[in-house]
Amino acid sequence: EFFNILVTSGGGHEEKESVTDVVMHHLTDHVINSGFIGKINEQYFSEKIFGIFDMRITRWVLMLWAAFFLCLLVFIPLAQMIKRNAYGSESKWVNMWEAIIGFVHDEIVEPNFEHGHVKKAMPYFCTVFFFILFCNYLGLIPGMSTATGNLAVTGGLALFTLVGILGIGIIMHGPIFLITGIVPGGVPVFLFPLLWVIEIMGLLIKPFALTVR
Repeated sequence: EFFNILVTSGGGHEEKESVTDVVMHHLTDHVINSGFIGKINEQYFSEKIFGIFDMRITRWVLMLWAAFFLCLLVFIPLAQMIKRNAYGSESKWVNMWEAIIGFVHDEIVEPNFEHGHVKKAMPYFCTVFFFILFCNYLGLIPGMSTATGNLAVTGGLALFTLVGILGIGIIMHGPIFLITGIVPGGVPVFLFPLLWVIEIMGLLIKPFALTVR
């Protein structure tokens, strides 16, 4: 059966590990049952919301919070320093972050947006870029874990990006964007329905591929 394929380990020994086990390893997490967080889980989140959503605090949730607060600790003071030095700062700390932000601007946002919309897109892409960066670096610290190793986290980021792409397209071009904006221009009319289906499938598959990657 497909879900019972064998995964060969690096040592040459075969271990029976199903695809389900591999996927669930990247979906599930260890709930914290001890200490202060354990008491919060037991007192406030012991029951699932609507019988479906488990809101207990896990190790990966703590890593997400750590990345979030690290973003605040870095960029709020950084923004204040840049604001006070409108003509450039001599601080190497400020210059380092400005160089990374410049990379996001020049290599990620500007090539994919019209000039008038680059500044509007920068906050979202900088937020996602540095959030993922901090999550990954926190995972390198002994005793911590990488939140982006969870498919729910990467899937959420991919879903937000997909919704943003479609939402911006509809706002700028109207609902007709979902029909005319997805297929490249100049396509023969008789090929349009087929290409539209292919482009829609590609648009939906891409977030899933990015989630797994």
